Amino acid sequence: MKAEAWPSARDVPHWRTEAKRQRIEAAEAYAPSMRQKIDLADLYTKTLNLVPETMDGQAPLAMPATSPVTLDEIIRRGQAGV
Repeated sequence: MKAEAWPSARDVPHWRTEAKRQRIEAAEAYAPSMRQKIDLADLYTKTLNLVPETMDGQAPLAMPATSPVTLDEIIRRGQAGV
């Protein structure tokens, strides 16, 4: 989210690498039986609320109110190492 909110920040490459690693780890740990326990909308809302109000004196770009990706997309990207 930080990379999307502050796309010109110098830390964007690090944030994207970190997100990629976390997607891979999540995909490796994921089992289909977990799907019913994962509330992506709730997780997205909670994470959106953690986005800082400013970073390096800059306000974030507008973020979507709902998750722009599905759980299946997250898992697919993690499995593909993207």
